[in-house]
Amino acid sequence: MPWCEQLKVLNHPSVGGFLTHCGWNSTLEALFMGVPTFMLPIFWDQPVDSRLMVSEWKVGLSLTEKTGEDGVIPREEIATVVRRLMGFRLMDLDGNEGNELRKNALELKEASQRAIEEGGSSFNSLESFVQGLLHKHDWTKVLVGDDLTEEEHKGNGC
Repeated sequence: MPWCEQLKVLNHPSVGGFLTHCGWNSTLEALFMGVPTFMLPIFWDQPVDSRLMVSEWKVGLSLTEKTGEDGVIPREEIATVVRRLMGFRLMDLDGNEGNELRKNALELKEASQRAIEEGGSSFNSLESFVQGLLHKHDWTKVLVGDDLTEEEHKGNGC
């Protein structure tokens, strides 16, 4: 298959979890769809994104905690993490880790969807940005400061 639309896949009811490298786009897509994740961050922002999802937002599990000496994650560890994440599908017990991850993911899904609705925080931020562009906002005042003269602005490369 040459192309697969990730948002459609994540939104499918049969998807119980998402293996991600924790790039920011994949992270946001999983959060927006309310899908708990198991993560294998590699570099750059990915370890930080993974920490946010595991430790702060509690919407996923990390696969990097028990990496072998050769840097390879043993298949037993992968199976354990998948079982922990998918536990909500297998049994419905109070305190089940998978249920908690799913609940947290759904809460973040609702919050993110409220943010993009008219009047939501993301909607308002984008609206403000676009209005600034449409009204040819004098960005030099924002970037350099209001207290400089036009000549001083030119001297600063603005």
